[in-house]
Amino acid sequence: MVREYFEKGYYPSGSAVSGDAFTPTAALLKAALIASATPMENVGNPPPCREQGWGRILLDDVLFFPDDSKRLFVADVSERFASSNSAADTYDIMLFGRAERLKVVLVWTDYPSTRSHRPTS
Repeated sequence: MVREYFEKGYYPSGSAVSGDAFTPTAALLKAALIASATPMENVGNPPPCREQGWGRILLDDVLFFPDDSKRLFVADVSERFASSNSAADTYDIMLFGRAERLKVVLVWTDYPSTRSHRPTS
């Protein structure tokens, strides 16, 4: 469902716009699931705990649709820091009011390593 949200162009407007469609990276999908974690009701211990882990997935808390009070900002960058001259990305985020907390999730996907070559004896 999260993949389809991005592939059908729901980000950033909350409505399907084919021109906004893109294939999300594995890191973005993982970040959305992490950001949607919500504590379960009637569980004695708060997250993280054995009974509920970090909480249950509630996609309505992370994916933006029209008339939602929460907003969504995504920076799905698949290639960065290819050389030592690569600059870091910075983002300015303005918060108005204190009704909702800002939740930031940083996730990345490590590319497979090269095979190790052991010296022969």
